[in-house]
Amino acid sequence: MHNQSIEDTIFIGLDIETTGLSPYHDNIIEVAVTVQNSRGEELETFESLINPQREMSAKITEITSITQDMLTGAPLIHDVIPKLFPFLEKGVIVAHNAPFDMGFIVSEAKRCEYTVPDMCILDTLTMSRVIFSEYHRHGLQNMAAELHLPQDSAHRALSDARLCMRLFARMIDRIESENPMFFPAMTVQELIDRSNTTITTEKLRSMYGV
Repeated sequence: MHNQSIEDTIFIGLDIETTGLSPYHDNIIEVAVTVQNSRGEELETFESLINPQREMSAKITEITSITQDMLTGAPLIHDVIPKLFPFLEKGVIVAHNAPFDMGFIVSEAKRCEYTVPDMCILDTLTMSRVIFSEYHRHGLQNMAAELHLPQDSAHRALSDARLCMRLFARMIDRIESENPMFFPAMTVQELIDRSNTTITTEKLRSMYGV
């Protein structure tokens, strides 16, 4: 997959919402992916609320608009993980602050005794700092405002996954404009090198013991 051209690659926009910031002590409460081709056309989606089997803080509800009642009847993580990973294996994963999202996912997979496959992962936060270096704040909502990217509901998983892919598309456009002769043959690995994206499945396995 690393040696595929960008134009021939499927990209998987990913986002999660959680009960807190620690993959060791907190849980995912929502996950979503948008499967897209290199032209940004959405091919399919997956999204699910997840019952964390714990009380959520009022702060998390304030940020995400996800309430305790919404999660009461939601599936448990061990039911969602086997449905999620087949989507993640369809192409290159794209997430904003990917170590955070993927850290939670592999940590939850470990709790579920689910084998984590090899994955190719791009972090749009790292990419943005390199490709849009003229900006000072590279949070997803900050970059959406700077680039006038349309969005639906901030801090809901599918909306943010789609927004992440819109940001990714803008970065690809800039790379293409700067490399018009070479872009058609640019590979995923060359994109990783160009953007200093370093997150790997091996690092995640080492960090979380999966």
